[in-house]
Amino acid sequence: MKFRNILLLLLALGSTSAAYAAEGGRPAWYVGLTATSFDFERTGLLSHSYNTHGYMGILGVDLGPYLAVEVRGGQGDSDRDANGLSLMAREVTAAYGRLNLPLDEGKVVVYALGGFAAVNVKGELGAVTHTKTISGSSYGVGIELYGSRSTALRAEYVRYLANQKYVDAGLVLDDKFDVNAVSFGIVHHF
Repeated sequence: MKFRNILLLLLALGSTSAAYAAEGGRPAWYVGLTATSFDFERTGLLSHSYNTHGYMGILGVDLGPYLAVEVRGGQGDSDRDANGLSLMAREVTAAYGRLNLPLDEGKVVVYALGGFAAVNVKGELGAVTHTKTISGSSYGVGIELYGSRSTALRAEYVRYLANQKYVDAGLVLDDKFDVNAVSFGIVHHF
């Protein structure tokens, strides 16, 4: 339900950004795909860092040269610690406001993200499996390097979750998670 409302908001905002594109800016709507390295930092009874790899799809709309909104979704694979506990980012969804700083006549765009993310974490220990969605505020920074008016290479760092509790009496006891990601990919405006 929340994701649908965010998409409807994106559509409404996208219709107002047509004037920006008509004034010589990039086409307002953009899509992207990134290869993502997720880092789960678990603190608590058994602190450990889990490194998984996955992908992230992005849909956004520029509201002008300095502001955009975007939603994204993706997933990662799993990593196992020495005790046999495996963690996986089954599903990652997020919605952001984005502040852009265009440089070199818009060929380089440095940006900051702020918004909300939800990470569906799957934990496995032997025959015991548990999934839980952890959500909270999210932020990040990135850079886009444009080779043409509409297509860019993108690199970014995002903290999807910071110090969020994961409470499960059967698998992980009162642990906290940070979920960070480094991504590299491509974005195309249309």
